[in-house]
Amino acid sequence: MTLGTVLTVLAAWVWAVRRRAAPLWTRLGVLGITTVLCTYHAWYDHALLLLPLVALQRIATGEDAGGLAPRHARRLAVWLALSLLAPGGLYLLPHPWNNAYVLLQTAVWLTAAAALVRHAALVGTATEKAESGAVSL
Repeated sequence: MTLGTVLTVLAAWVWAVRRRAAPLWTRLGVLGITTVLCTYHAWYDHALLLLPLVALQRIATGEDAGGLAPRHARRLAVWLALSLLAPGGLYLLPHPWNNAYVLLQTAVWLTAAAALVRHAALVGTATEKAESGAVSL
């Protein structure tokens, strides 16, 4: 592993610890995407992306409400599920198209990670405000 990979995974772990007020599935989703993007993996290792898929589904159904709009979570969940189709465009598409597929797949993953990070920030802020309001006398 390179130093950049180690630092990125460490930063993601620190982020997850600092965002303890955010839902567990949201934090696991961000860590799953970070792991897939930062480590060597084959197409069957994309099972780690089931974590953000579950997190987006929970937001879409309202179980982890508060940050991301449910309709956006549904759209991202569909795009993420489509990006997980095995063996994917990497092996099915001819040369110029398989590169475009990988770029689109990576863009979907990064968008899902950004949405989950934003959701965690909004939910964590709301939780902190509620806790500080309940504690102050």
